[in-house]
This record gives sequence, C-alpha cells and structure tokens, in this order.
Amino acid sequence: MDWQQTLIELRKELSTHAGYPCISLTVPTGRSMPDNAADPIRVKNLVSEAASRLEEEIGKRPAAAALKNLQTAADSVDHDRNLDGLAIFANENIEIVLKTPFPLPERLVIDERFSLRALLRAERRAEPFTVVVLSLDEARVFTGVREDLIEVRGEGLPAKNSGVGAGAKVPSGPGVNATAAVDDSRNQFVRHVMNQLGEHADLPTRLVVAGTPEVLANAQEQVGAPFEIIATLAGNYIGDNVSELGTRAWEAVREARQAMAQDLLDQLDAARSAQKCEVGIQALAPLAAQGRIDTLICGFDVEAPGRYDAETGLFTEIEAAENWTDLDDGVEWLIGQVLDHGGSVRFAEDELLGDQPLAATLRY
Repeated sequence: MDWQQTLIELRKELSTHAGYPCISLTVPTGRSMPDNAADPIRVKNLVSEAASRLEEEIGKRPAAAALKNLQTAADSVDHDRNLDGLAIFANENIEIVLKTPFPLPERLVIDERFSLRALLRAERRAEPFTVVVLSLDEARVFTGVREDLIEVRGEGLPAKNSGVGAGAKVPSGPGVNATAAVDDSRNQFVRHVMNQLGEHADLPTRLVVAGTPEVLANAQEQVGAPFEIIATLAGNYIGDNVSELGTRAWEAVREARQAMAQDLLDQLDAARSAQKCEVGIQALAPLAAQGRIDTLICGFDVEAPGRYDAETGLFTEIEAAENWTDLDDGVEWLIGQVLDHGGSVRFAEDELLGDQPLAATLRY
C-alpha cells in the first residue's frame, strides 16, 4: 500500500470532524492463531474503557452516539484476517477501521479531534516493505517488517510461468533463436508479476527484488508507480527458507535506508547552501501552512507536544509528560500539512540528524 497516500486520505477525512468526543483507538494484533487470540479482548477492553470515561465525563446520553459507532466499528472487525495493527476512529457521525502491516501500540485517545500520532510513529519506525522473489519458472511475494516475512497468496500469487523455458518447451530448428525466446518469456513473466502487485492494495510500495541478474534487470525495466525497487538480492532464492530470506531482505533494506539517509543529508547541505533550508518546529510550522516545504526530514522518534494557532500559523512547544495525549503533536500536524500541500516526508535515524531531528528543504 502507498501509505503516504492512505494517510493523506485518512487525515483529510478525519480532519473534517471536530468536537468532543473523537475516539482514536489502536492495538497490536496477530495475523493467525495463537497470536490473534487476545485481539478481540484487547479491543473490547479499550471500548469498555472509552465507555466508562465518557459516561463519567459527559454522561451516558451525550456519549451514546459516539459509543454506538465505536461498538459498531469494533464488532465489524474480522479478527481472523488481522494484520499486525488495528486502528479504530469513531465519533457521533462516523466509524473507520484500518488494519496496518506494522504493529501499533495499545492506546486510547479521546479528544476534540482524532489522533493519528500512534499510527504515524509506528509506521515510520516499522517501514514495511515487499519482497519479490523471481525465477524463470515462478514468483513468490512477501510482505516484510524488519526480519519477519508473510507470504502473499491469492489474486495470482504465487505465480507460475507457463512460457518458453518454463512451462513450454524451448523452440529449436533452423533460424530459431532459442536464447531470445527464453529471454522474451522471462521478460513477459516478470512484467506479469509486477503488474500483479497492483492487484494487492495492501502491499507496501518499497520493493526488495531477489533473482538472477537477468531477472533483476527485467524487474528494473518493468516496475511501475507507485512501486519502487530500493534493494536487490542477486541469486536464486525461490526455494529459500522464509526465515533466512527475511534476514537477508532486512539487511538489504537497512543498507538501502542508510544510503537514503545519506542522500537526505546531502540534500539538506545543498539546500542550506542555496538558503532553502529551515529546522525546528517553530520555524517550520508557518512554512508548512503556506505550502513552502518541498521535503520534510524528521527523525523516527522526534515529537513536539504543544499548541498550534491556526490564525497566526505559529506553534508553541509545551513541556509534557512522557505519555501525553492532551496536546497537539507538532510532528503529526507538520507531516499532514506537508503531504496535503504535495510535499514529501522522509525519515532517518535520529542520531544521523544530530541536534536537528526536524528539518526541511523549501520550494522558495
């Protein structure tokens, strides 16, 4: 899935709703038994907690509509088809359920607006990816979070090649170029697999592709938006143990992340030289509201509790307790503004960014 686009759409929808109570609920979930056995209980407990809090704070009748929608959303979840995280958003007008391919913390936030903080922080830390294992004969696809891989099945996956050199006999005879026929068959098969990825809306768009050099070259030619190949594994991995494949893929992703982080730092240096760089939430808040940020670069763990003033465009940081929920998250708000104005957001390890874990290159 193109998570930036998903979050843009979710944020736009949720931002149209304001007024107490807006309920944001997140839990970690399991994909199969026994990992998902406790999922319904976790959700039920948080729903009960929300009911207790709201009935005490505003009364049973004023809370009834929002709690009814929350219960409807919770009851709609098919826990046999869970991924790694579950988010539920509900107020008196809407209920939204979102399953994520990365773990979420167990958290309940009730405020005048919905909170995407837990979702954003978990997504940027997990950085889910897709592994595509190719050979002339077949293809397997996995979703990955760190070393853990889950095979994707259905909608044409795993795929078998029925073309020349695989399912069909290699042609022979005078004037027949057998090598060219096999090459064309392989290229068509890789194209088919890459097209098939688009049939799975929940796939992370960053790809690790494994295969022979010839297959990798075909994949580079055939990959299309929104997917991008960030790393490759040269060799025959089609029959590899999933655990070993996960370890190799995660190593490749980490190397790619380091290279991308260095590229981000180079972009920042160039922007500084051109006087098109700013750092810190105070400076970036008004620029984000004006749509001037091209690329926002922030650390995985950076946060900025405080209050945003829509009239002045200024953000005031406020010292807060560790598990604060009653303030605006400046980083969440900043990310939303940048994405809504067509900018991009990139994440890097906090130590790489040093004492400036929140920076941006500017359009003008």
